[in-house]
Amino acid sequence: MPISSVKVWTSYKPYMKAAKASYNNQIKKWGGIMASFGEILAELRQDKNLTQKDIAKYLHVSFGTISNYENNIHLPDMEKILILAKYFDVTTDYLLGRTPFNISPDLFYKDIGNGMKISDLIRIINNLNPAEQKALSLVITKFDPKCNK
Repeated sequence: MPISSVKVWTSYKPYMKAAKASYNNQIKKWGGIMASFGEILAELRQDKNLTQKDIAKYLHVSFGTISNYENNIHLPDMEKILILAKYFDVTTDYLLGRTPFNISPDLFYKDIGNGMKISDLIRIINNLNPAEQKALSLVITKFDPKCNK
């Protein structure tokens, strides 16, 4: 490795350590260990009653490659990750195990009336102060008691 590459990697290491600590703290906040890419891919595939060969054909790779993905031996390149996320209608963050929320990306663009989209509501709620967020959550639970966890 050239000296300049070592310098860049050395300066990058503290950032990676901090990012990993932040990620691990977020996982704890969500309530536990996140699944690996391979586990998530296998679960999504099985939920649709697909074989590894079906996914391999769709991605134009061998079924052994899919097996390697599901066993966490290799990760797909970015293009394949995007294709898989679109195919299974999940976010890339979910597919990569960065979030436990299996929500279709299309949901964020759903029009809810008055020219507003769900993504607008999320932004508005995020900008409310904690007391306003709590008040809103009380109103929402009146419509759907299942939201009250």
